[in-house]
Amino acid sequence: MRKIQLKLSLFAVVLLTIAATSNLFGQETKIKESDLPSAVIKAFHTEYPSAKIVGTAKEVEKGVTYFEIESKDGKVGRDLLYTKAGKVAEIEEALTAKSIPSFVKKSIEKKFKKVEYKRGEKNIRNSITKYEIVIESSEVKYEVVCDAKGNITKSTKLKNTESDEKDND
Repeated sequence: MRKIQLKLSLFAVVLLTIAATSNLFGQETKIKESDLPSAVIKAFHTEYPSAKIVGTAKEVEKGVTYFEIESKDGKVGRDLLYTKAGKVAEIEEALTAKSIPSFVKKSIEKKFKKVEYKRGEKNIRNSITKYEIVIESSEVKYEVVCDAKGNITKSTKLKNTESDEKDND
């Protein structure tokens, strides 16, 4: 009986910790497309007229409410974060191995040997562009972050489980 109480207490602590940290780092709630502010819908369709909305959410970061649109524009996946007024706060655009800019590849290939590109993302937030690229070099996976000019700003060795989970997305 005591073991069960201990396990339940531990489980409750874990749940409370998760709940507390989610409040610190932002909360995302799935919403219907019809729940998006009209300014957000208008801004999205004006900028991406042929894109299809595949998901929507409301997100609070540091007390600021944003509206997220997950979209597909042909073969390009794009997630956009808007303010209530329809102003773009962030753009995340999926990159294939072929669509990673050559200047980014050039920087990566200077640092890493025999690079295989797994996937990437172009991220624009507050007018700052960065590229997040997952590569494999010598059978080790890395996430490499480059600035708008292709300069490497960070590289992180990924654990097998991290890279495998992301590869399956």
